[in-house]
Amino acid sequence: MDLFSKLLQTKHFEFSAKCGKKSLTGWNGHGHGTVIVQQNDNTITFKEDGSFKLDSSTKVLSISNEYIWQKIDTNRISLSHARFGYSNLVKLFDLIRIDDNLWQSEQEHVCVDDLYSAVIEIFTDQIKLDWQILGPKKDEKITYNYKLESI
Repeated sequence: MDLFSKLLQTKHFEFSAKCGKKSLTGWNGHGHGTVIVQQNDNTITFKEDGSFKLDSSTKVLSISNEYIWQKIDTNRISLSHARFGYSNLVKLFDLIRIDDNLWQSEQEHVCVDDLYSAVIEIFTDQIKLDWQILGPKKDEKITYNYKLESI
């Protein structure tokens, strides 16, 4: 399945965050929200808005993210974050195709002392994105399930 065309079908997301044994963050929780998808040639922008709740709290937090997926070729998609605006994107990494339904980050993204990597599995009705974050205080796994709708 073509990841780029599947990204265009994304409408909603759910995610869970789980701390590993070495984590000092306590970021166990669940979230969900909507995705507004915009395409401009070989670039797709995800504007995510939703909510997140730590398992240890009753407080619900508002969350938002903006990701840019740029198709380099059929086997490579560059993923960036618009944390500092569209004129100052943070490139996370290139995702490379492993097989028809599996993609992974080519290398880890370094953010201060932390390393971010990702694996994507494509299904008929969803895209599963597993983030792994490792660092001196972090040992996190965040699993996103992007729900798809037919175009």
